[in-house]
Amino acid sequence: MLHFWRTLSTYKAWLNEHDVPLFKCWRERLGMTQVELALTSGVQHPAIARIESNIDYTPRKTTLEKLAKAMRIKLDQLLVE
Repeated sequence: MLHFWRTLSTYKAWLNEHDVPLFKCWRERLGMTQVELALTSGVQHPAIARIESNIDYTPRKTTLEKLAKAMRIKLDQLLVE
């Protein structure tokens, strides 16, 4: 999805406006299912679903670090400024 945007800041602004989790966009861009990511990262599937649903849930930093490592991206790539 990122390759359609001219700049990362434009992309992040669109995500904020449309309430789409950046985390979900990364996972889908990498072709991973929630279950595959859970198995790869060691993070339980329900936690991944909660992160993507945008409900009132704040994951721990260690959880995000595990997910970023499993997706082979930097932690700050999961965070919208």
